[in-house]
Amino acid sequence: MNLKNCDKQDLKGLLSSANDHDGNHIIFVRYDGVVCLETLLDDITPAIWDIKNKGKFKFRCNSFARGAGYVGKKAAKSEEWVNRLFNELKFAWEKNKENLIILED
Repeated sequence: MNLKNCDKQDLKGLLSSANDHDGNHIIFVRYDGVVCLETLLDDITPAIWDIKNKGKFKFRCNSFARGAGYVGKKAAKSEEWVNRLFNELKFAWEKNKENLIILED
């Protein structure tokens, strides 16, 4: 999925590719617009992930807790969640945001 040319179906595919119970997840955007979703290993906090990946991403969302329903097939079927996440990612990309973007509940 690339924010330069994508739609909500692309995001649904990305979300459904992850297993919500595998661990915490981070969704991030590279400098070329590619959106990536990564499962964090149990010993990696978001802060450690940021340090290890400094310079490799333009911005990322706050992490998604294991089992919270933010990723996976069920999350991909939630039109409300997909619309919200898609709009936040597109907005951050278009406004040239960097580092962390916070998705409020």
